[in-house]
Amino acid sequence: MTVPAAPVAHGRRVFRNTLFTGSVGVISLLANFFVIGEAVRRLGMGPYGVLTLALAFSLSAGFLSISDLGLQSGVTRFVAEADGRGQRGRIGEVVSSAIAVLSGAALVAVALLLILSFAAVHIFTNVHGAALQNDLHLLFILFAAEALFGLPALAFVGVLQGLQRYGWIKVVDLSRQILYTALALTLLLTGQGVVAFGAAMISGTVFAAFGYAVIARILCPEMRISPRLINRAALRPLAGFSFWVFVTRIFGVIWAQMDTLILSVLVGINVLAGYSVIARLESAASYPLSLTASAVLPASANLRALESRTRLRELLLRGTRYTLMLSWPVTIAAMVLAHPLIVAWVGSRYASYAGLAQLFLTYQLLSCSANIALTMLIGLGRIKATTAYVSIAVAVNIGISIALAVPLHVAGVIIGTLIGYGITAPLYIRLVLQELDMGLAEFLSKAILPVIPWAIVFAGVVALTALAVNPGSLIAVALCCIPASLVYVALIVRLAMTGEERTALLGFVLPSQRIHS
Repeated sequence: MTVPAAPVAHGRRVFRNTLFTGSVGVISLLANFFVIGEAVRRLGMGPYGVLTLALAFSLSAGFLSISDLGLQSGVTRFVAEADGRGQRGRIGEVVSSAIAVLSGAALVAVALLLILSFAAVHIFTNVHGAALQNDLHLLFILFAAEALFGLPALAFVGVLQGLQRYGWIKVVDLSRQILYTALALTLLLTGQGVVAFGAAMISGTVFAAFGYAVIARILCPEMRISPRLINRAALRPLAGFSFWVFVTRIFGVIWAQMDTLILSVLVGINVLAGYSVIARLESAASYPLSLTASAVLPASANLRALESRTRLRELLLRGTRYTLMLSWPVTIAAMVLAHPLIVAWVGSRYASYAGLAQLFLTYQLLSCSANIALTMLIGLGRIKATTAYVSIAVAVNIGISIALAVPLHVAGVIIGTLIGYGITAPLYIRLVLQELDMGLAEFLSKAILPVIPWAIVFAGVVALTALAVNPGSLIAVALCCIPASLVYVALIVRLAMTGEERTALLGFVLPSQRIHS
């Protein structure tokens, strides 16, 4: 018998998920930021450039991330719908089917990486020296082990996302980060090389794989994993949705990794370390996007199952506004402080990349406004349309990047990225507004315009503080953000949030009896 799920305050749930996972995630982000800085300094440009090239083909950060075939997003969506309809018994069928396919994909990925480990020397002729070639060979073998454990575990990540248990995902992620940080720093400080550093990465992946599986089983006792539960009834809708997610993921991975390959082939690996520095900085600035987007995908699928268009509109407006509130100050601070940040982080030899970092970070200012729209379109099942838009962006990006890479080097591939996304971002917003019967004026006035003036104030305060302090260390760079952050938070809470949202914030921070006393 189907038991209807209790109504959920989705706006508040998204708010709390974002706030909680953000606080845990920032700790992990800062630790990783420190580790990468030490790795760039101690490994050197050549070995770190080889690591950057190998990572471009890994499961965690490269082309092999498409080997999940879109099944993680598919599991997330169908688990969210099953949970929303009170049909948790179906989750076992979905997960068992997904694990079977992911295990097969893992074996294929392992075989491809092992072949690549022996063929890399002949493919990437810009990698000079026997030592670097051997490092590249061994790194590909390590990333094969990562795929073997990491791919099947994505089914359990999908379960936790579908149940909207992001806190537990972050607990595993934080534990993995602590293990990785301790191992990586120990290896770097004792003079170990890039292969040992890569092994530290893989150990974290293996630990997390077991963690996700155990927690998913505890939080969803109705979930049974068995080969007997693999059936066409579970696979057909999962495969139908996941296929288009997979196609979109292919374009997404090409988007993320094309710059590394274009630069390595057309320019040489000597620029990869510098490019990796600014790409890591841009990735760190994009972290708030992952917080809000991960909460919005299952929430939109759940609300679609409940046929609640009013709540979907509210989800779009709040999700976009929360994304801008979180993302813009991080991106703006990184842009204003790019030069002292890079010098203090990885050394003065990369100071010339500060301008390029600022150019790359403008991509984040643009993507913040459309990221929630894109995520909701996937949750609402408009995956074919989003795939078409992504394909346009990728084609434009590739063409411009190849044309500009030789004359402009790193700047050329960044310009390709900006133009490619700039063309398609308005298309995502237009489509989701049509889907929800919402006007552009309402979207702009309620989701974007409330944040713009306070982001400008934040930028001004950061710039003035930096002029007064002239930061020369990472601590000084961080301190430059404190006055602006205090002013920004006060203005946002008072002037850019509704009374209900302020109450939700207080309800999370303070015990309920103190709020009502």
